[in-house]
Amino acid sequence: PLREQKPQAILISGESGAGKTESTKLWLRHLVSRSQGAGGGGGGSAASRIEAALLHCNPVLETFGNAATTRNHNSSRFGKWIEVSLDVRAGGTISSARLTSYLLERSRITGHAAGERALHAFYQILAAARDDRSL
Repeated sequence: PLREQKPQAILISGESGAGKTESTKLWLRHLVSRSQGAGGGGGGSAASRIEAALLHCNPVLETFGNAATTRNHNSSRFGKWIEVSLDVRAGGTISSARLTSYLLERSRITGHAAGERALHAFYQILAAARDDRSL
């Protein structure tokens, strides 16, 4: 519990396609929601900027680090470590966050197995070029 002011850890692990990415998104949304209920998220406050960054960084990371595999159309091809600090004196609002990515499957940059795809970013760039011939 927050009142004990002890470090807490949540480890999300599992087989490919088990839902780790989606579970992480749900956990982050819940944490942000609790922080906002505790007084965070007030417009342009530091807490609200941190909360927004936590929620909005995932689509960017997925674009550059996820790919379609035979088992999962949005498979993470990297690991991520998320540290979130809560301000107990402010009722548990988020005071800071740090996200570290590691172990990017670099082979996806130059190729992929049959029936799979490279990282999403490449397809998004090609789609943008197709839609806008000026690129």
